[in-house]
This record gives sequence, structure tokens and C-alpha cells, in this order.
Amino acid sequence: MDAERFQEWVSRHLCPFLGRYSENEPNSIVIMDNASTHMSERMKELIESTGAYLLYSAPYSPDLSPIEYLFNIYKSNLRRFSKDYSSDDWYYLHLKAILSVTKDIAIKEVRRCEIPYSNNILTEEEKKDQMLSFFYLIRKHQETKS
Repeated sequence: MDAERFQEWVSRHLCPFLGRYSENEPNSIVIMDNASTHMSERMKELIESTGAYLLYSAPYSPDLSPIEYLFNIYKSNLRRFSKDYSSDDWYYLHLKAILSVTKDIAIKEVRRCEIPYSNNILTEEEKKDQMLSFFYLIRKHQETKS
């Protein structure tokens, strides 16, 4: 959609439903990403003329997006595994590459991007460690009772 059509849509379908931010009315904050169709002065005028507040989100950063790291792992493995497969085996090649991105790898990449609460999700190794710690505590407790 081009900027002109998007502005028309905002004018007809969004603005009539916007509240006044200064009056704490519902629907009074509009959040947009930094797409070029959203960034015009006309877009700002349309929204702010209703009394609503226009907030632009932060620019996209691949360093903060775990999917970018996971795609990189997949593509690296695709290149590495392609040496072992013929062009007729493209399905198995892609399947092997995508399966190499495990749940534990995904958890670690989400943490690396500092996604809130990502430390609450445990990898399989962490689950085992937690279980061993639990059994160790039970054993210590039993030894103190004896």
C-alpha cells in the first residue's frame, strides 16, 4: 500500500474512532512502526488533529530479534549439509538444517536478545541440573535425619 492510500485509510477508518489523549479517552494513542508510509508529516497531522497521541516504535534491529540468529543457524547448516546431499535431496537437506535448530538453541538465542522472562524457560540441560539439585537436597535432608 502506498502512502497516499494509507493516509486515506487512516483518515476514513482510524481517525473517526480516536480519542483525545489530553482527556484520557480510550483509543487515544496510535503506535506505528517506521515504515515509510507512516512517516509523513501529513500522517502526523491527521492523527494529532483528533487529539490522539502518535508514537513511533523503535527502528527494527536485527541484533534484538532472535529469529535472525535462528535463521543464521539454519542457513549455516544448510550450506554445511549441502556437501552431503545431491540436488534431488533438497527436501531432506532443508529438513536436516531446520531440525538442527533445537528448542534449546532457540531458548539461548531468545535469552541473548534479552527478551523479558526468557530466563524462566529452561533448556533440557538446565532441567536436568535442576532435578539433580533437587535430588541432592532430598539426599542431604535424609542424611541429616539419620
